[in-house]
Parts: sequence; C-alpha cells; structure tokens
Amino acid sequence: TQRLSQASAASIWKSRPDMRFIEYVHLVNFQAHVDTEIHLVSGIDVIVGTSSAAKSSILRGIAWVLYNTPEGESFICLTGDEARVTVRFSDGVEVTRIRGRNNARNAVEVLRPGKALQVFDKIGLGFPQEASAAMGFPPVYIRGDGRRKGLCYHSQKDEDFLVTSGPTELPREISQLIGIEDLEQTAVELGKRTRDAKKNADAAKERVDRCDRD
Repeated sequence: TQRLSQASAASIWKSRPDMRFIEYVHLVNFQAHVDTEIHLVSGIDVIVGTSSAAKSSILRGIAWVLYNTPEGESFICLTGDEARVTVRFSDGVEVTRIRGRNNARNAVEVLRPGKALQVFDKIGLGFPQEASAAMGFPPVYIRGDGRRKGLCYHSQKDEDFLVTSGPTELPREISQLIGIEDLEQTAVELGKRTRDAKKNADAAKERVDRCDRD
C-alpha cells in the first residue's frame, strides 16, 4: 500500500476550522494507483512527484467520486477487475465510487457516521441524489457546448475557467455561479402556482355561487 501521510502533505494555508474539507482519499485499481491512501489536512495540500508519477490521477479519482466522470471503465488498472475510490470528508462522511470491468458492477456507497451503509447499484449517467447530498452537492456549471463541468476540478487540458468564454457563454456561466437561473426558475414556478391557485379559487367560487342560486 502506498501512503501519503499528513506529515508529508504540506499545508501552507490554514482555512476556517469549521470548513468542511476532504481529509482522506483511497484509490484502488484506479489508473496507476493499485492501492494508494492519501491523508490531507485543512488548508492547501501540495502533492509533489516526478513526471508521470500519477499525481493527476489522484485528482481524476476525486473528480470521479464528486462528478461521476470519467465514464466507461478505461481507468480500471490492468492488474485489477474493479476500481474503487473512497473520499472521506472532515465530518466523517465517506463516499465510495465502484466500477467493475465488463459492467460487472457500477455502484456508489455512502457511509455516514452512526448510520447504516447505503449502497446504490447499477447507476448510469445519473448520480444518486443521496450521494450528492452527502457530499454537499458539488457545484457544476454548464458550458456553452452543453457539457456539465465540475466547478471544483480543473484538468491539465481544460480551458481556463471563464477566461476563454465567449460573449454569449460568459453571462450564462456567471448567472449559474451566482444563482440567477435558480431565482428565475423559482419565479416561474411561483407564477405557475399562483395562476393554479387563482384558477382553483375561481372554480370554487363558481360552485358556491351555483349552490346559492339553486
């Protein structure tokens, strides 16, 4: 088992003590990581290694748990039949993503302190809401081409966030970040419910008037 301990993880910035963070990652048969455990600390952690030491694979493994990407099974280590990545948060919540070769298994496990293990099998592109909720609903934004991207993950080949967005995509992406789209959807839903309530009230009044006339 390969281990990166807290002593070797460099914390160069102390965050708020009450801020939730990822404190532990365990990668099994994920890309070059046959069995790797990583202990992180609050703040900024720096993982140092030579080129091709599978540093980026650690981030991909975390992104797999948070955002259910990458798809498929090409990331399963050649020496194993099943890839597993576990992410544990500072509040004790653990989420494990599992993928077997040849679609043998495609699952998510959620373990909360003091609770029974929740297992969600045969998941597809959709991700169990219970698992997303356990992780605090990792934020995403939708790019101009319609792709959903994890806001907390940036790969080596990704375009710079917002910097390369065009005049059409930029306002939409900023609106997503500050929640304007959510407010607009809420306003639309409230308008619909108001119209439905008025329609029901008018219908009820008409029935009352009819009874009075009879």
